[in-house]
Amino acid sequence: MGSRGGHSHFGYGNRSIGNQWTDDVKKKIKDYGKDIGIYVSLGSLMASGIRPDLTMSALQDVEAFYHMFPKAQGIVNKLVATDLPNAYAAMCVNGTLELGLYGKLDLQTLNSYYKHDLQAKFHPANTDYHAIIWHELGHALEVHLHEKKYGYPDFGPIAAEVLENATMKVMELVSVNSITPKKVFNYAKTISGYAVHKKTDAPGYGAYDWAVWETLAEAIGDYAQNKKKAHKFSVAIAEEVMRMLDN
Repeated sequence: MGSRGGHSHFGYGNRSIGNQWTDDVKKKIKDYGKDIGIYVSLGSLMASGIRPDLTMSALQDVEAFYHMFPKAQGIVNKLVATDLPNAYAAMCVNGTLELGLYGKLDLQTLNSYYKHDLQAKFHPANTDYHAIIWHELGHALEVHLHEKKYGYPDFGPIAAEVLENATMKVMELVSVNSITPKKVFNYAKTISGYAVHKKTDAPGYGAYDWAVWETLAEAIGDYAQNKKKAHKFSVAIAEEVMRMLDN
């Protein structure tokens, strides 16, 4: 990807670098990762053609995320390249953030691809490529909350619980027993097309026939970029996540 001018989207970090993996750039990225608790696998990133400016961009977006969700600090512990050929980025249950097309494309191309997705309403309105990383951190939040509650990392149960409680909030209901998958779906689809994406390898969870963890991740990406101006359901989901982080 292209450079963001060397500055974090929210002004954090403020570490200017170029587009070449010089020794100075390697040190800056390695040190920055260490500052926020992330081991940066330079060998993996360089071997896969990940650009240094977008590596820094991803780290800065993680730092910005920690400012938005202070009790989520530490949910990312490693940054590497992904071996998934068509993925922009990926989040593993062990806290590893993987960069793919996000780090390989120049910024102009990445923005063009993302704008195409926006026009198709595949991602939340008023977001840009930064939401790619924040979406993945939404997955990391779910894994963290699942491990906190059940003692091991996983996807599904926490996402469903968050969506149900968020639906109760926006509908002003008093009991989760009145929540149906259809009601949740009707709110989830207001966020984006990907928020109700049905995957062939992971078709859904429980009574939900779509990947509810993608609804949560899309909502977090929306909220991270737009705050209270995000979709109403995204805000409700983010607030429920923050409540669960506090408990």
